[in-house]
Amino acid sequence: MSNSPYIIIAEPAPIIFEGLAAILVKSGLNPIVSKAANLEEIQQLQLKRKSNIIIISPSLIQNNLKLYNSLRNQFENIQWIGLLYAYYEPDLVSLFHATINISDKPEMIAAT
Repeated sequence: MSNSPYIIIAEPAPIIFEGLAAILVKSGLNPIVSKAANLEEIQQLQLKRKSNIIIISPSLIQNNLKLYNSLRNQFENIQWIGLLYAYYEPDLVSLFHATINISDKPEMIAAT
């Protein structure tokens, strides 16, 4: 099995997903990147292959906190990273292990 990190990007906007995936691939990390449209797809992907990192738009969890917290408990070894490109309440942002901002430089994103 590959030593490359397996990263799931849960983001509804195709242009943001494609841009972020390209940044990660060019970063030298050599990640395997999958797309999830929602929390249910994250769960399905996790059952097929365990991810190291999930980068997720807070918009996907703000009205589904129960399932999000369930997934965090079920998959304890995942780093959940919030992808911020709008204002979200601090209580929501605090649910992530880390965050990246849409305006971050590629080097900062890869380091997160």
